[in-house]
Amino acid sequence: MNGFTITNGYADYGGGISCERSSPTIKNNVIQYCYATKHGSGVYCYDSSPNIVNNNISHNNLQVFDNGGSWDWRYAFQGGGIYCYRSCATIKNNTIETNLASEGGGIYCSESSLNIDGNKIVGSSEFYSGDFGSGGIYCLNCSNTVINNNILYGYTIGIINPPLFPTSVKIYFYAAVIYSKDSLSTIISGNSIFGSFGGYYPSDTHGIGILCEGDFISIINNNIGNNNTGISCVGLNNSIIGNNITGNLFGYGLYCNGSSVIIDNIISDNNGGIGVSCWGSNIISGNTVKNNDYMQLESPSGGGGVSCSGECIISGNIISENNGSFGGVACSNGDFKIISNVIKNNWTGRHTYGGGISCEGNVIITGNTIAGNNGLAEYCPGSGGVYCGPGSIDLGDGTSGNPGLNSIHGNGYIYLESMSDIFVSTNQEIKAENNWWGQNPPDPLQFFGNVDYDPWLTEPPPPVNVPPVAGALYMTPRRPISGNDLTLNYIYFDADGDQEDGTEIRWYKYGVLQEIYNNSLTIPAMATL
Repeated sequence: MNGFTITNGYADYGGGISCERSSPTIKNNVIQYCYATKHGSGVYCYDSSPNIVNNNISHNNLQVFDNGGSWDWRYAFQGGGIYCYRSCATIKNNTIETNLASEGGGIYCSESSLNIDGNKIVGSSEFYSGDFGSGGIYCLNCSNTVINNNILYGYTIGIINPPLFPTSVKIYFYAAVIYSKDSLSTIISGNSIFGSFGGYYPSDTHGIGILCEGDFISIINNNIGNNNTGISCVGLNNSIIGNNITGNLFGYGLYCNGSSVIIDNIISDNNGGIGVSCWGSNIISGNTVKNNDYMQLESPSGGGGVSCSGECIISGNIISENNGSFGGVACSNGDFKIISNVIKNNWTGRHTYGGGISCEGNVIITGNTIAGNNGLAEYCPGSGGVYCGPGSIDLGDGTSGNPGLNSIHGNGYIYLESMSDIFVSTNQEIKAENNWWGQNPPDPLQFFGNVDYDPWLTEPPPPVNVPPVAGALYMTPRRPISGNDLTLNYIYFDADGDQEDGTEIRWYKYGVLQEIYNNSLTIPAMATL
C-alpha cells in the first residue's frame, strides 16, 4: 500500500488500516483522523509482519457522540497511532503525531518483536494514565525489540474537530515516554526524549522519559531531558550506558531497582530528584553526576548525587555540586565499594548527614578525592566530608584489602564554620590509615569521633586503578533463524582508558560448555543445531 490518503476511518480494530496474518508493506501514506473503538486507531496489526515506512500517522484520536444531550467521549484503548499484537514489525521513518489512546498513544505493541527506528513521535498521549502509561511507545511482554534513533517530544497542543461535535476541542498532549513493561532483551538506543510530563499531573510517577520493567534491557546513548523523571529501570541484568540525562524537572535523573550496569552517563541538572538511586546489585562507573539539586532543602529526603541500597560498586565517577538531603554519595543497608571517585563541592540538607559521603553498612572507601563538601545540618555537627554511621566502614586499614589512598580535605560544617572531614556517629573505631588530609600533619579538628588516621600520607596519593566493566550483552541477529551464525555483542568500558585485555567468553548449549568456542565472538550456525 503506497501513497494513499486514509481519513475518517472507523472500526473496532484498525480505524485506518487493519492487518491480520499478513506481511504488507505500508509506505508513503497519510493516515489521519481515524478512530478505533478498541485497538489501533491508525494501524492495527495482529499476527503479522508488516513494514510500516515513511507514513504520516496523525490526529488519530477520539470521537465525540451526542448521547441524549450529553457528549460521550470515546478513544482507542491501546495504540492511537499503531497497534501490534503477536507481530514482527518494522516501523521506520514515520511521523506519528498527536495520536491518542488509553495506553500507547503513539505505538503500542504486545507479545511482539519490533524494530522501531528513525520515527518522529510528537505529542502522542494517553488520554487517561493510570499508575504508569506511555504516550509515545508502549511495549508489553515483548522480546528482542530495538527502539533506535527516534525523536519523542511530548508537549504540544492539539486542536481536533470530532464529527457531530458543535465546536473544536483543545487537548494538551504531554507524554513522550518509552515504556517497556515485562519485556526481555530490549535495546533502546540513540533516541531523543523531551517534554514528558505524563497525563495531566507533574508527579514523579508520570512523565518518565524511559520506563523499563524487565530483564536484559540495554539503554544506550539516549538524550533525555525536560521530563518529570529521566530513566526508571526495574529488573535484572540491565545496562544503562552513555546517556545524557539532564534537566528533568520533578523526579529522579536515574532510578534503578534490581541489578544494573550504569556506566559513562552524564546525569546533571535534574532539579527535583536524585542523580542515581539504586536498590539491588549495581555497578556505577565512569559517570558524571553533577548539579542535581533538590528544591526543598528543608525536607528530610530527596536530592543529591548517588544513593544506593543493596550491593553496589561505585568507581571512577565525578560527583560534584549536588545538593539535597544528602550531598555526594549515600549508602545504606548493604555492601559497598567506593573506589577512585572525585566527590567535590556537594552540599547536604539541614536535617541530614554527609556532604561528601554518608554511609551505613559494610563499606570500603579507597582511592577517592573527597574535598570541598559541606553540611548544612543544624543538628548534625561534622557532616561535611564523610559521615560514618552504624556498620563496618573502612577508609584504609593498611592492608591490600584497603590501602586507603584517599585524599580527604577542605570539607566543612557551615553552621560552626569549621572543618569536618570525618564524623563518626557511634563508639566504634573507624580505620582511616594511609590517607592524605590536605596537610602534614593532619589537624585533629578534622575528625569527630574515634578515627584511627595514623599513619597518614605526607603528600597526595597516586590514582587507584578502576576495575573495567562490560555491559549491554546481546546476540545478533536479533531474530535468528536456522542457518544463522550467532555473534556476541557487548560494550567494554574502562574509566582509566586501559585497553581491553583478558576477557573470557564462554558458550553453552543445553547447559553444557562448548569449549571449542571459548573466547570466540561468533559461533557458526551448525553449532546451534
